[in-house]
Amino acid sequence: MHMIISIKNPNYGDFKTKNATGYIHYQHTLLAKVPISAKFFPARKTTNVSATAGLMSGKLLSNDAFLKDIEDEVFNMTATTTLHGKVYLIRIFKLKAMVDISCQIKLNVTSMDTNSFCITNMKV
Repeated sequence: MHMIISIKNPNYGDFKTKNATGYIHYQHTLLAKVPISAKFFPARKTTNVSATAGLMSGKLLSNDAFLKDIEDEVFNMTATTTLHGKVYLIRIFKLKAMVDISCQIKLNVTSMDTNSFCITNMKV
């Protein structure tokens, strides 16, 4: 499964990450591990990140709730990751930082549209 993830950096400092791994879950069952390569996120900009995930379809099909969700035409997942890196303030100061991202993803099975809501926490 190929994904393009848009990440907005609302802060006034640039953020440079190290390699990381994202996780996609369906009802507390791990469906995919998503490798995320090191990336630079400029201050107050949105950056697109391309990623590919191998979906563990066997785990999905063995979940009893999956067929009901397909019948209801809405498939709910969660995606989480932790990005470790450095924040650059005024291009002078370098501070270690960690960003936790947690997203609720709703996939409409009929139209294949997705809606997501994400919560981000940054620790410097």
